[in-house]
Amino acid sequence: MRHIAILIILLSFLTPCSGQTSTNTTKFKKEIPTWKNGEEDLFYKLTQQKVKQLKIDSLQSGYDSLQIRIWYDYSLMTLRKLLVIKRTNNTWTATSYTMTVDWNASDLTEIVKAKKIEILNPKNGWSSFLNKLFFLQITTLPNMDNIPGLQDGWTDGISYNVEVATKKQYRFYGYHLPDKFQDKYWQAKNMVKILKLVEIELGITSGIR
Repeated sequence: MRHIAILIILLSFLTPCSGQTSTNTTKFKKEIPTWKNGEEDLFYKLTQQKVKQLKIDSLQSGYDSLQIRIWYDYSLMTLRKLLVIKRTNNTWTATSYTMTVDWNASDLTEIVKAKKIEILNPKNGWSSFLNKLFFLQITTLPNMDNIPGLQDGWTDGISYNVEVATKKQYRFYGYHLPDKFQDKYWQAKNMVKILKLVEIELGITSGIR
């Protein structure tokens, strides 16, 4: 099938971006954004807290086929969303999590207080959805902070963080208010298109209009 061929090509080109913690061996590569002091990105830490609470796969050591996650962080609101797209035994699935969290700014933690889980299917079928998703380079987009020339002066607003895991690699990257930068940076524009595609196909609203 066409989407499987595209998947194979894309997986072969998954390579780490600069400005991030990257473990590069012949067996496995890990790419996680870091702050200037070397600490791991706060959104990465928060997502991993929620991974444990939701009791879903830990992807730091990879995933047997391909798993993609999009985390929706609505800043000061208690709402959080997660979309999990994965391929297991040649079958694609999409699962959405809608959460209410308690955010503790003093110790930088989030506690999931309530959650709703739904199994979703793309409106126009998996083949069409995946072809468009991979065309927009969801597995290889750089972290927004690594885009040359892009300066994010916004202090509030929605952030979108993506996890990508295969047998040979784990990646984490994020975009903050990508719609504010889409006219100048194709990477941000692709992220906006990805979010709109997910909204059209799976009904998960992004907050971008």
